[in-house]
Amino acid sequence: MAAVLFSNSYMIGFYYFLIEYTIILFFPFIVWPLLKEKIAGRMIFTFAFSIFLSSLIIIYQGYGSIINLRPNGFIGHMNYAGAAVILVPAILAYIHGNEDISGKRAFLGYVIAVFVIVGSVYNGTRAIFVDLGVVGFVYMLLLWKPKIKQILAMGLTIAILALAVGTIKSSERVKDFNPNSMSIVTRLQMWEIGFATWKNKPILGVGVGQCPNIDFEEHENGMWNTNLVTKKAWNDRAHLHNLVIQTMTETGLVGLAGMLSYWGYILTVFFKHARKQQNLFARVGFCGVLGFLCHGMTDYVYGITSETILVSTLIALTFSQIKYKEEV
Repeated sequence: MAAVLFSNSYMIGFYYFLIEYTIILFFPFIVWPLLKEKIAGRMIFTFAFSIFLSSLIIIYQGYGSIINLRPNGFIGHMNYAGAAVILVPAILAYIHGNEDISGKRAFLGYVIAVFVIVGSVYNGTRAIFVDLGVVGFVYMLLLWKPKIKQILAMGLTIAILALAVGTIKSSERVKDFNPNSMSIVTRLQMWEIGFATWKNKPILGVGVGQCPNIDFEEHENGMWNTNLVTKKAWNDRAHLHNLVIQTMTETGLVGLAGMLSYWGYILTVFFKHARKQQNLFARVGFCGVLGFLCHGMTDYVYGITSETILVSTLIALTFSQIKYKEEV
């Protein structure tokens, strides 16, 4: 908060607080008496149905845009990518940890999860394989001890899904600097800009929205030229595609420490209730938040309001169930 208040564009900090903290702080204590576990479970399947519908639209949009891998349409690719990495781990954790779930519902949930992953391939979001891999590894390490047969089955499933990436010309995303494809090279250059800018004001940062950005200029031969410019307007801010680097650049070490403490506290509380109290929704919230943070390593997730609202709602739902279990 100190870094935000002393930055040049401090007002944006209050927008985040208004959206995120209002949901997290007030939602659980207002609705927890009404949210029995059965009703909360229906909310998870409501999330699943919503992301399934989004997947249908994304696949339709991406089907005709296989080469450039950035389908245009009224559902933005980054909104979908963030929803996928939050909801797929949450849905799978809910199914796996719920002993009372019916076979039909479990099968439906698995089908939706696979469908969303396929939608992510059409969306050009290959990082979802890395995100889900990290969440799955942490889940197996801390909350589940699978048998060898289960590990082999999961490995085979992941391998089959990963091969789906090969059906799309994914090499376009990694070979050249191309802003339309947001290649790995593009991201590395953005992170380099962030580190270089952070060195100017390492403690409090340069201010939200004050980081230099990249302008793209296409030449007749199809190559791209980059120009480093300073943009002051919030609506035209730099998007460094990394939550840690952007937070550190704009709000300094103070803001980074605050962010890490905030998310560390949430993960610690959820993990404690998931492991010691065997709280199903603590497990769901833990996996969803971890997916959100993994996605933050390749995208500035705070810059996408829909992701902030979605993960905040999931956190609030988890706290509601923790409160409900304590009262019951």
